[in-house]
Amino acid sequence: MSQKLRLQGKVSIITGAGSGMGRAAAILFAKEGSKVVLAEYVPKAGKETVRLVRESGCEAVFIETDVSKASSVESMVKGVIQAYGRLDVLYNNAGVVLVKPLTDTTEEEWNRMMDINLKGTFLCSKYAIPEMIKVGGGSIINVGSELGLVGSSNFGAYSSAKGGVIALTRSMASEYALRRIRVNCICP
Repeated sequence: MSQKLRLQGKVSIITGAGSGMGRAAAILFAKEGSKVVLAEYVPKAGKETVRLVRESGCEAVFIETDVSKASSVESMVKGVIQAYGRLDVLYNNAGVVLVKPLTDTTEEEWNRMMDINLKGTFLCSKYAIPEMIKVGGGSIINVGSELGLVGSSNFGAYSSAKGGVIALTRSMASEYALRRIRVNCICP
């Protein structure tokens, strides 16, 4: 008797899919039956993840995406709908880290932490949620961090952004529960 695939027939976006947890999630989601859309800022890395997913006999497409730009995220979601006609899962994984004393952190570095780690989660969710509502619900997984819960020396900007992701997750979970969209945050 064959095991039922948990994501059979689903379409998933995975941001930051070019390496690390994003790449691992892309491979896992695909093996569980999902068609995966790999949203990545670095084309070479995104295309390599597509190759790895397809090598395992699964379906994936790459869409170059800058999660900090509304136009890029909106275009990515439109690309998903054009390719597959639906969206069921959003894995907000794209992120960057800065290890630096707060007093040495530049405004540009602070803004980059917020733009990619927090604003990116907001923008991807903003454009994905209406598509999930159209298909009767979905699931959003946001990647926070243990440092968003407890903080640490030299991680002020990063901890602040990831703490914002945790708070945003709680708000979104409450706001969209009745629309059958589960919103959770993992904090590795």
